[in-house]
Amino acid sequence: MISTERVMGSLVDRTAPSLDRILLRIMSQVTGSTGEDEDERNDAAMFERAIAHYVDSGVGADPHAYHRWPRRHEPRHRVRASGGARIVETTFESRFVPMNPHYRDVYLSYAENRRIHLMEYRHGGARPVLLFVHGWAGGYPAVEHRLLSLNSVFDMGVDVVHFSLPFHGLRTPSQAWFGGQLFPSEQIERTNEAFVHAIHDLRVVMDYLRTGGQPIGLMGVSLGAYVSTLLTALGPEPDFLLLLIPLADLGVLLWNQPQFSANRARVEALGVDEATLKAIFAVHSPLTVPVSLDPGKVLIIASEQDGVCTRHQTDLLWRHLGGPRIAWVPGGHTTCFARSPLATCMTDFIAQNLQYKAWSVFPPPVSRPRMRPIMSLNAAWAGLR
Repeated sequence: MISTERVMGSLVDRTAPSLDRILLRIMSQVTGSTGEDEDERNDAAMFERAIAHYVDSGVGADPHAYHRWPRRHEPRHRVRASGGARIVETTFESRFVPMNPHYRDVYLSYAENRRIHLMEYRHGGARPVLLFVHGWAGGYPAVEHRLLSLNSVFDMGVDVVHFSLPFHGLRTPSQAWFGGQLFPSEQIERTNEAFVHAIHDLRVVMDYLRTGGQPIGLMGVSLGAYVSTLLTALGPEPDFLLLLIPLADLGVLLWNQPQFSANRARVEALGVDEATLKAIFAVHSPLTVPVSLDPGKVLIIASEQDGVCTRHQTDLLWRHLGGPRIAWVPGGHTTCFARSPLATCMTDFIAQNLQYKAWSVFPPPVSRPRMRPIMSLNAAWAGLR
């Protein structure tokens, strides 16, 4: 008799390529829109400004100098669940100011994006922390906590902290239809400054989390893996790094995927080639900054049939990080969560690294908090305006 698990696994494998192609088509339509008034859109002027600021000025050759360190920010806390274990919403007012003078005022006009949002799943007391950075169109902690088996990490005795990327989740501006529409996009100046903004805010968060002296691991998914690798390279360095279905080179994704061909043709018509696009993106590309973290403290979890962050992306990142371990799981970019040993891969890797840091014996976990959605799914999707 054929098991239900086997049937579902076969179904997931067959649908993975199609679902990834659909995702790429959606992404191409979204990134093809700058989010600006189309009557006022001037791609030629935008690329001229971007090339002058990010390439001709030489800032792309020194990302360390472009990503300035922030001053300490004061957090505000609101407990959302309690009883031995807590779910805490923590916010900071982000003091990030874009380095690009031509886009500074426009960027700062997105009011909702000027707050840092964390959702912290806490046990109480000093515990190791896993800082999680979501992927494109993410930023819904209650959903991601379950979907990505982060509850298994919490059950180990590790606190889990969710970070919202710029223009995502609760940081989605009123000008956007949904979180992720405005970042990344073909508005190159906003895209570049949003990556710089993400590093600024993650540095604020790392400073806040390190006050207890406990180990801090960093986990990123897809776009979040791109940002997490960049943060690891620029500093502060986490104690371990976990990258799931990672994006390594944004230029390669936007230039070579067939679903982006119309966008590429429009850019080529302006005289911009792949090398120029990569030069514009160099200021935030994780592949331009050496990583000193021991490869033994890095795990890449990649999908065998990933049509978005392909094997080529994984190989680029693997080489750049010095050949860390890779766990290949079944499925595609959108389906690998359905039938893969994510929880086992993650918890084994985290336990190994915390043993190295002398946290091998955890305090007994407090009763697991009821993972009540911070916002209902209806409310979450209402944010897709």
